[in-house]
This record gives sequence, structure tokens and C-alpha cells, in this order.
Amino acid sequence: KNDFDFEFLKPTHKESSVKRDLPSWMGGGHGTAVGGSARHGISFLTSPLQQTREKSGAEKQADVLEYLKERPERKPVSAEEILAAVGVDLIGKDIEVNNMLIANPKVDISKDGLYMYLSKYVAENRKALLNLIERCTSGVSRNELYDTFEGARTDIDDMIKGGEVIAIKHREFSTVLLYPRGATFLTRLSGKVSITNGSRIAKTTHPLYHELKRGEAVKFGDFWARVSCEVSTNTIDKQPARAAVPESVSTDKEINLRNVHAQNFSPDELTLPLQTPFWSKDKRSDRYSGVAYRHGCSQRVRKLWHETSQQVPKDDEQALHKMLFQAGLVTSSQTGLIRPKRFVQLTPEQRDSQRTKKKRRMAVVNNARITNDHLEGTAIGMLMEEARMNPEKFGL
Repeated sequence: KNDFDFEFLKPTHKESSVKRDLPSWMGGGHGTAVGGSARHGISFLTSPLQQTREKSGAEKQADVLEYLKERPERKPVSAEEILAAVGVDLIGKDIEVNNMLIANPKVDISKDGLYMYLSKYVAENRKALLNLIERCTSGVSRNELYDTFEGARTDIDDMIKGGEVIAIKHREFSTVLLYPRGATFLTRLSGKVSITNGSRIAKTTHPLYHELKRGEAVKFGDFWARVSCEVSTNTIDKQPARAAVPESVSTDKEINLRNVHAQNFSPDELTLPLQTPFWSKDKRSDRYSGVAYRHGCSQRVRKLWHETSQQVPKDDEQALHKMLFQAGLVTSSQTGLIRPKRFVQLTPEQRDSQRTKKKRRMAVVNNARITNDHLEGTAIGMLMEEARMNPEKFGL
């Protein structure tokens, strides 16, 4: 019997339930409880009054990995430094954790016994990370780039918010893939905006409701922000999932038509609510006043395109040019297109006639005399005379 008087909570039952066929670096083969309730620090075999417990091998390994990831420039450290930082004795009582680190592909252990964290991709800073994404034309997982260097997560979020890269969520695996954007196409918004550092409300001289949607990216000077999607007055980290901004910098759809947003954004408002506070990178001023930009064409142009795209002929160039001429978008009613000559399929008789057609040959006149008297006695004149007398020698 046990403390709770339940047969199914016997130690033998508990040990058999948590043993998994796991890799050695995850604690497999060691008898270490890393799954189920033991992973969350809950043990049914201890008294409810017990507040402390010994960490499992997998938990200690996680502490070491986190410490190695946070090292400046991922510099290697010794076992003594790890013991002083996280309290894991890799060369003493926690030798089991050391064996797990040896088998872990994320850790490199040198011959000198120094431990260093290894990321799947190598990038030292934001510029190198952006170059890496631009080389991965087939996309790269965002989660695999978070551990490339310290602060990579913040830089990736900034690149997505500013539209430097394209972020698309994979439907099957629910992961976000990053793609290179290529050439950037920005559109200037109507009027002007003004905003001060720390503010989340930009004042405008012209309503921007028909040019932007909630969640889209907007640029003030050198700062990128998103139009507010908040549905409550709570802080950003306490907003529900339906209030999250989209991964893309522009969208044709509303975020959620059922949402009641906390910040007003209507056709008559001369304000633009932002998801995050504005902070200028220009240290000379704490205020921005000027024009704003967005990615792609404005929502008004998008709407016009969707409404008229079905009226545009797609396979008839003549009809398309005529429509452009009637709208005053071209100056000539003629297409001006130079059509390539059609290839005429020859009959077998015509091909045979072309093959057997005799080619005109140049006649060789024998005993021709040089009429250029001024060449007589010169090297060229003697060569021409020799060619006249011996045409076979020169292939004539």
C-alpha cells in the first residue's frame, strides 16, 4: 500500500509507466522520469506537504542547454563554470547528465572538456540572419533560427513586422516558414502623420481607414508598426489569440469581423491606433511628423481591382488594348505589336525540291589577264598571276 492507499500507485507501476524508448540525450535508457507527471514536477509517491524535490536528469540538461545558449557569442565553458552557474556537477554526481550532453546533437564538447551550444544554422547578427533567409528560397522554419544568436527572436519578429521577409504559416505542421521578400514595393499613404515617442496613437491629416486594415504594417520614418488589433484594454501579452496581428504585412481579409476593438479606427477618424508604441531611431528628435508608407498598393486600389478584374479580357490582346485606349491609358488605337512570321510547314515534295535545287557557282575564266597594270611586278601581282596559271593549287 502507499500513502493514498491505491494499488495502481505502487512504485513498480509508476516506473513502468514513465520509461520510454527515448534517445539517450533525452534521458532514454537511464531510467530517468522525463514524461508524464514527473516531467511537471508532480509525484504521487510523495506527501502533498513536500515542497522541494530533486530535478530529473532531463531537467538538469535543459538548465545546462539554456545556460549555453545565453552565453555571449556562444563561447565554450568548462564543467566547473556550469557547476557554478546552474548547480549541475557534470564530472561528479551528475555524470548521467554529462552522458546525455555527449549524445545531444545541440552540444559540442571539445577535447579540452569545454561545452558549447550548436545551432542548426550559423548567423552572428541580424544582417547575417537576413542574408541566410534570402539564400533559403524554399523557406526556412522560424523556430530553427531562434537559437542562432542572442536576440535573434526579437530581430526575426522585427523583420516580419517590417516586411523584410515573408512569413507563411504551414497548415499541416502549424509552423511558420520564412521566405525572402526580394524587391520591396511601398506605397505612400494620403496626408501626413505625427506621433511622439512612447505613443500608440498617431494623428493624421487624412482618414486612412480605406487605405489600411487592422494588423497591416505601416512605416513612420525608420519605424515599422502594425495597426492595432486589440480587443481589450489589457496589455499586449494578455490579449486573446483572436487579437493577434497576422504574419503577413498586408492582407485582403479582416482580422475577425466579430471582434470589438479597443481602439477606434473608422472612416471619419483622424487617428491611427498602433499595436506597439512608437520609438524613433533618430536620437535628435523624439517626434515624427511626415508621410507614412505601407507594403503594396492601398486597400482602395485592391478593392477596385477585385471589382473590375472580371471585366478585363485575359486572352484577347486586341480587346485589352482597345479597352485601354478607350480609358485614355494608351495614345494609339493600334496595338503596335510586331507579330512573328508564321512557320510554314513544308510538304515532302517541297523539301526534296529545296535539297535538289542547284546552287549558282562562280565560273572560272581561263587565260584571264590582270587588268590592274599598277600591280604588275608587285608581290600581289605575282601571286595573282600564279593563281591564274595554277588554279588547282589555290582551289579555284
